[in-house]
Amino acid sequence: MARKLATDPKAFKEVLGPLVRRKVRVIVEASTMSRWAAEELKKLKMEVVVVDPRRVRLIAETRRKNDRADARVLAELARTEALPRPLHQLSDEARQLQAQLGVRRGLIKQRTATVCQAHALLRSVGIRLKRKGLYRGDQWDELLSRRDLPKWLVPLLKSLRKAAESINGVIDKVEAQYEKNLTDERVDKLQTMASVGPIAAMT
Repeated sequence: MARKLATDPKAFKEVLGPLVRRKVRVIVEASTMSRWAAEELKKLKMEVVVVDPRRVRLIAETRRKNDRADARVLAELARTEALPRPLHQLSDEARQLQAQLGVRRGLIKQRTATVCQAHALLRSVGIRLKRKGLYRGDQWDELLSRRDLPKWLVPLLKSLRKAAESINGVIDKVEAQYEKNLTDERVDKLQTMASVGPIAAMT
């Protein structure tokens, strides 16, 4: 029997709750919601296995990609005890750190895009800066004080500066959330390796 099920605790309980006595095993494909779904299903006393679809060759190589087809493959693999090794589930602490580093990474990309936009505007009027310019306030001050800047360009650059500084402020707040991890002895040990800094070590 196949049935579509909403990713919702109430739906889990209504549909799967009555099956608890049968010792149901639920196979979940790894995704951004898989950890949450697994925890909710475990509350219903379900045996939950989270698998990486990339390690399930039948799913990875099939041309017909849809949830129904993938579910059938996983069900058959579960029936024949041929599922790949379950994915390791991160601890709450590790998951929080992963989320914090992910948000920081996204903010860094936003800041880089803002600075690149400023560089592009400057090149359009024949001004070239150092590749890593405009990441500090004094660099912006120096730029905006140039006499060769067209007047129409100044307010645009000021707007981009404001955006970059706003992002910097948010980055500082995110970094403060994981600052305690910098003193972890495992992070210190990893940084003894060449080219490994604090962000790579925590990741």
